[in-house]
Amino acid sequence: MRVFANLLQSLLYAPQRLIKQAYLVEFIRNTPDHDRGYALSALTGELSIQGVKAGLIRQIAYERCDSVLFDLSYDFVGDLAETVALIWPQNEEVNAEISVSEIITKLKTVSRLDANILLKKWLDQMPEAQRWALLKLLTGGLRVGVSARMVRLALAQAYQTDVNDIEQIWP
Repeated sequence: MRVFANLLQSLLYAPQRLIKQAYLVEFIRNTPDHDRGYALSALTGELSIQGVKAGLIRQIAYERCDSVLFDLSYDFVGDLAETVALIWPQNEEVNAEISVSEIITKLKTVSRLDANILLKKWLDQMPEAQRWALLKLLTGGLRVGVSARMVRLALAQAYQTDVNDIEQIWP
């Protein structure tokens, strides 16, 4: 999750398209297949986790902090994932090494109640940037300035192939 969180942070603060594309190429070249596939799916808006929605995340946040404080923070910040990541109580033993593919695989096979438990556990074990990346991954709407076309261009560059070949097999 750390690598995906770093990618999102880099993409969020990269000012130019070519720099964003270079970050994507590096990620594609250095990330295992399953993690890379889920991450690129999330970046292009094609990933959906049915068991985790915004309402569940808000419910979990209300359990961990004062509801009035959360609502005021959410009004100020304006983004659910960022608000929860910032307001979540920090655990001193922060060290979760869970991959994107593990997260997606587990959440696709568990009930809503178990998803609630897993999500709280992961949020407890992650530092702020990873919590934010996890919540963005699960809720979608990453808003880091990356289009599906940019991802396809990065894939073509990473694999030294023509982007038209990527376009043909994309669906």
